[in-house]
Amino acid sequence: MAEYAEVENGVAVNVIIAEPEFIAEQPGTWVDITNEAGVGIGWQWDGTTWTEPAPPAPVTRYVLTGLEWVQTWTEDEWRSLKTLAQQDTTPGRRLDQLLDAIKLTNSVDLESGTMQQFYSYIVAQGWITQARADELQAGIQE
Repeated sequence: MAEYAEVENGVAVNVIIAEPEFIAEQPGTWVDITNEAGVGIGWQWDGTTWTEPAPPAPVTRYVLTGLEWVQTWTEDEWRSLKTLAQQDTTPGRRLDQLLDAIKLTNSVDLESGTMQQFYSYIVAQGWITQARADELQAGIQE
């Protein structure tokens, strides 16, 4: 028995353990990988050398759960926002209203118009910088 990779267009698409006689009867290109540590589906084959596939590019997610969104803030920032929202001023009441609206949703879409307005508002009030708002709106890399 040996381990074989089926290769299509220079990429391993299947890996099996089989007898050489069985592989000889199979259509397609099969390469013995018995002594090739780690070779598996997705590896590239140039006819002589195996190359590990590049890791997938990170995906940025802009729709967060409420908890994930809260965790994008530092503890001090979050405490400041909550304190500002309790002030009986027009900006404080507006912030309180915005935070309540966010809490009532199951998710926070950082790219939504509402969130764009939220970040613009707190930047305009001087509560965070534009650079920090940009960081907070950058999403979560997965």
